[in-house]
Amino acid sequence: MTKVVVNSRLCGFVHRISGERKGNIIDITVDSPCQNVCRLKHLEVPINDIFDIRDNYVMKMAQENGCSANCLAPNGILQVCWIEAGLLLQTLCDRVGCVSVDFKDE
Repeated sequence: MTKVVVNSRLCGFVHRISGERKGNIIDITVDSPCQNVCRLKHLEVPINDIFDIRDNYVMKMAQENGCSANCLAPNGILQVCWIEAGLLLQTLCDRVGCVSVDFKDE
């Protein structure tokens, strides 16, 4: 089982996402105070539908359920899917710990 925390500082919400591969499905559970992200609280993501960055099951569900284009939760769900599918190494993620987008003019 993979667990991540997505801290969406722009909107102030923290989303807890967990997932587990069960055959060709990745079973996703989302705990979030956001009413739009809450609509994604349980997803059964087909493993063959996570590869395209834009045209995939997670992004379709996020769009259908009112998540904004800048919402980080769907990307967090995809990260969990990629770890569970073996496309992203859990050890690498554990070592890195956190990724971020910093709004700075450098």
